[in-house]
Amino acid sequence: MNEAGFERIKCGLAERIIKPLYGDGVLKSPFLKKHNTSQLILLSDEAYINGVNRIKADLRKTELLKKTIKFEVDISLWLITGIAP
Repeated sequence: MNEAGFERIKCGLAERIIKPLYGDGVLKSPFLKKHNTSQLILLSDEAYINGVNRIKADLRKTELLKKTIKFEVDISLWLITGIAP
């Protein structure tokens, strides 16, 4: 941003989301949707589908064992601002 001419550039943590999800609740989470989370957008469609299918398979296994999987969500959202001259 500095090279582009911006001034008073600041970077800071805007929000930190810490929220455990349990069982199939993870499938309803907006954080698991491919186009809602920047990290997942980078995956190929095939890799994304394979990952979701692995989650679903693990959910089925734990249901058979009468257990619940806990998925830890810990996402830091950073904000970078600058003033254009």
